[in-house]
This record gives sequence, structure tokens and C-alpha cells, in this order.
Amino acid sequence: MSSVEVCELIGCSYRQLDYAVRSGAEPEVAASGSGSRRRWSTSQVIRLALAFHVASAFPTGAGRNQSSFPMLAAAFLAVDGDDPPTSGYVVADGAATGVAWAGTWADVRRLVEDAPGPVVVAAYDLDVLVGDALDTTAVPR
Repeated sequence: MSSVEVCELIGCSYRQLDYAVRSGAEPEVAASGSGSRRRWSTSQVIRLALAFHVASAFPTGAGRNQSSFPMLAAAFLAVDGDDPPTSGYVVADGAATGVAWAGTWADVRRLVEDAPGPVVVAAYDLDVLVGDALDTTAVPR
């Protein structure tokens, strides 16, 4: 999927996605120069949609004059292991540099208790975030 398609799907601007790339979010196929296109896998688009969703839960005041999306995008794409389940919770540290998925409130509680500082918890449902635009059947339920 192209960067323009990703932006249309998840609701971010092209500038926000470009800044996320410069902040460490690496596409499946990186652009090699001016005019070349970045390509994003389905897994990456799902993670970017979650990052954009969670960024809306972060405060923007008190010294935060920018969106947390670029840092969250890089953190979401860096998570090793399985893709997030089709619905559940995301737990992100207050600095927007670390994230984890949680399927149950017990998982959320454990992650919050183990966190070294403040966290943001956001519920999500991929059917709501990406709808029919992506095949999420390969994602764990």
C-alpha cells in the first residue's frame, strides 16, 4: 500500500506520516530518492492505524506542542512478535516510545503495574479503525 493510501485509510496527513518515517518508522519498501514511493505491508498499516488512534489519547499541552504519532508509529513498527489481535487494548508508555498489546484487563493491569512511569491505555477494534479496506483475517482474534 502506498503512503497516500495509508494516509487516506488511517486519517493522518502525508506530512505526519513522512515525519514518522524520519522519526524511525520504516516502511516495507523504503523510498530511494525524490519521487520514489514507499510501500507499506498490511501488518505495518494495521500498526500505523493503531499508532494514530493511540496518539489521540496523548495530551498535547504542557510542553507537548506536537502529535505523539511519529514516535508512536516508530514504536509500534518496532514491536517484535505477532501483530495485535483484532480488538483489545494498547498500553503505551508516557514518552510514546514503548507499546504493548493486551487482550484482557488482567493483561492491561500487569502492564500498567510493570511500567516504570505513566502510561496511556486505549481500547481499539481493527474493524472500526480500518474497516473493510484491509484483510484482518490473518490477524489473531
